[in-house]
Amino acid sequence: MPSLQPTGLLRRIIAAVAHYRGVPPPPSVPSEVILAFDEYVSSGSTMLKFIPHGPPHPRFFVIRFLNVMAGLMRSGGGRAYDQEPSVLYAVLSWYRTLSSRRMIRFLPLHDLIEVRASGTDHQYVRRRTVQPGILRGPRSGFVTNYVRADFILQFRFCSRLSQAEETLAIMAANRAEYLAWLVVGTFISQIGNVC
Repeated sequence: MPSLQPTGLLRRIIAAVAHYRGVPPPPSVPSEVILAFDEYVSSGSTMLKFIPHGPPHPRFFVIRFLNVMAGLMRSGGGRAYDQEPSVLYAVLSWYRTLSSRRMIRFLPLHDLIEVRASGTDHQYVRRRTVQPGILRGPRSGFVTNYVRADFILQFRFCSRLSQAEETLAIMAANRAEYLAWLVVGTFISQIGNVC
C-alpha cells in the first residue's frame, strides 16, 4: 500500500513555515497530519473564539495564504506602501461566518510556537467558568447558553519581529475537529523546533 502524500496546499504551508523559520522542510509528514488536514482543517471550521470581555463568539477559522506588504513607510502623516514586492504568508485567519468575505484578523503560522490540548486554564475561558466543566457560552438573543468545557484548544503565537505573544483560546464543535486542529497545529508549531 503506498504511503500517503500531502496535498499541494499542505506541502506549500509546510514549506512556507520552514522558509520563514530558516530551516529545511521536514523530510516526511505523518499520515495522521495529512488525514486531519485533508478531512477537516483544509476546508476550515466554525469554532467558538473566547474574547477578553463578553461571551465567546462563533468564528470561521481557516488556513490560507495571504500577500502581505513587505514594508510600510509613513509620509506626511499618511501611509504609503514601499515599492517592494509583497510576501506570501501562510496564516490562520478568521471570519464572522463561512460565507463572510471580510477577514476579521490573521496570524502568521510561522509565528505559531505551541498548540495546547487543554484550554480551560486560559484567562478568557476561566472568566466564563460557572463550575468545573461548565462554561457560560454564546448568547442566543438575551439567553445565555451553557456549554461543556470540552474540545478547547490554545494556539500560542510569538511574533518573530516584536517578540509579542498572543494566545487564542478556541472551542471546536466536536471531537473530530478538535483532534484534527490539534494534530495539524502541533505539527506546524514543531517545524524546525523553533521556540
